[in-house]
Amino acid sequence: MLKDRFTLAKKQAKTRTAPAFTSSPEITFTTKHVPLIQANGHEIKSVQTNTSKDNLHNFCDRAINQIDESSITLRNALEALPHAFYIINAKTYIIEITNSATAIFGDITKDTTCHSLTHNRLTPCDGKDHMCPLIKVSKTKKPAVVEHVHYDHENKPRIYEIHAYPICDNNGELERIIEYSLDITDRKKAEEMLQSAHDDLEKRVGERVAEIKQVNAALHKEIAKHKQTEEKLRQHQQKLRSVTSDLTIAEERQRRQRAIDLHDGIGQALVMSQMKIAQVKSSIQDAEIKNQLDDIQTLLEDAIQQTRSMTFELSPPLLYEIGLDALSSHELETLQLLAESNTTKQIASELFISAKTVESHRQSIMKKLKIYNMTDLVKFAIREGITL
Repeated sequence: MLKDRFTLAKKQAKTRTAPAFTSSPEITFTTKHVPLIQANGHEIKSVQTNTSKDNLHNFCDRAINQIDESSITLRNALEALPHAFYIINAKTYIIEITNSATAIFGDITKDTTCHSLTHNRLTPCDGKDHMCPLIKVSKTKKPAVVEHVHYDHENKPRIYEIHAYPICDNNGELERIIEYSLDITDRKKAEEMLQSAHDDLEKRVGERVAEIKQVNAALHKEIAKHKQTEEKLRQHQQKLRSVTSDLTIAEERQRRQRAIDLHDGIGQALVMSQMKIAQVKSSIQDAEIKNQLDDIQTLLEDAIQQTRSMTFELSPPLLYEIGLDALSSHELETLQLLAESNTTKQIASELFISAKTVESHRQSIMKKLKIYNMTDLVKFAIREGITL
């Protein structure tokens, strides 16, 4: 397409007729320097010309040759571009120059517009999704980049990134724009796949986080429930120890009362009986009767000794002097936990008191019971039934 346009321009230049010159002696010829301008606007060289018919034809031929060379260079440069290249008329939207990379969209004629070629439509692109780069550049007079969906000659859609650059006249008015289109369909598909994978990963992470939160909430609930159970168990244990302590004290009181009853009742009766027999014995002269009274006294003495032993077993003399009543309820609980080989820290945790208070209770217990080592204290607690 580009080659055809340049060939057409060359033919038009060659078919132009030179102006007719007469041999009138009144015509004079002058010499002047005519600059040849390259396609990029730079001057190639100045050519000295004579205003004669033959010289004018020679000058035109040389100028056309220079134009041909510049055209070939420009055409080769455009054909070296791997992507579609356009020069578009800013007023008519007609494509004036292209490269062969545009063949993917179909054939281009002299009236082909950019929107008819790439969008199969009669009007220019519009809307936010397909903002026309020519319109955008005409508003700002600055380069612009847009993304469009173009359709090839088989009407298959492809995504393009269009780079548009303004070409303005000497007055700053937009005459044409250059468009360079990059096919980014594969890149877009890769981005969509990457975004889809990212979204899927975020979804999975979100689901996993939600599961972890549910498990964590259930675990916290179970821990709270376990703590409540432990607290209830601790309260029950404390109540059990308190009841055990109360039972121990009540049992000791009952044993003491039985010892007192045994001592004051049976014991004193036996002693009084022994005293009465002794009085009767002193007034009797019969030896046989005295022997029988001696046997009775011996039996009474054995009964008295057994009564004292039973009294001692029911309530040791130490308890008569001190007794468990001398210990407070907290000291009895402390004594029980000490006898169960609990440490000071464990006892403090069980009784909700400080370690210093536990140590104070231990010293008070030993002082009241007159027991000065842990071994004897444990033995005392076991013997008295204080431990569970």
